Amino acid sequence: MPVIFVSTMSSKSEITIKQLTEFGLITSKSNHKYELSKKFKKDLESPDFVDNPAHSDLWDSPKEKKMLEVCKADVNFMHKISAVNNNTKNISLEKKVKLTLMLDAFIKPKLKFSGTPSAFLPVRGKHLRTALNLFPRSVVYAWRDECSGCDSMKNIFDSIFKREHKGIALFAVYGEDCAPLLDKNFNINGAPTTLFCLNGNIDSRLIGAQNKQSVENEINMIENTTQSL
Repeated sequence: MPVIFVSTMSSKSEITIKQLTEFGLITSKSNHKYELSKKFKKDLESPDFVDNPAHSDLWDSPKEKKMLEVCKADVNFMHKISAVNNNTKNISLEKKVKLTLMLDAFIKPKLKFSGTPSAFLPVRGKHLRTALNLFPRSVVYAWRDECSGCDSMKNIFDSIFKREHKGIALFAVYGEDCAPLLDKNFNINGAPTTLFCLNGNIDSRLIGAQNKQSVENEINMIENTTQSL
């Protein structure tokens, strides 16, 4: 059962490079590049906080405990968010989730960004199910390189999401990084493919390049759905 607690998220989700630096999660390098901070990397390399009795007090609210139950199958994600939790104070669980997903951009193997619409957050295939379970409404855009249809869909998404669509999480996944996983778990076997999801389940999908109106119709459908959310 999904945890229904996150209102909205995108790559512009109120978290900036400056904030990541202020939290001590990343540090600047030369040429305006960034890397994980030494302390955060040390925590990532330490034993899993989730199973460590010394850190059992880190997750003490009912909401956090429910999230742990939903995400327990994704041990790698739980390790990452536990490290984030250990390095941030006085921020919401929602923001911790966003930070964890955004920090994957600084963790090897590198995520691909070139075909990602500007409002979408790149996510690893192995964390996609977890992300969908944590957000009641979401759009997943699967793309690949050298794909004219993907270029067309990217432009459409950039046009649509110039305005904010509240309550919809936007994820992009590079299909060639995890094609077998996408095929097995989400029945995605080509790009571009767009999933429109409610409560962690796929409500509808668009395969191939589409016109703007078709995409907007699907977005409006999940945006205006209130049942069980």
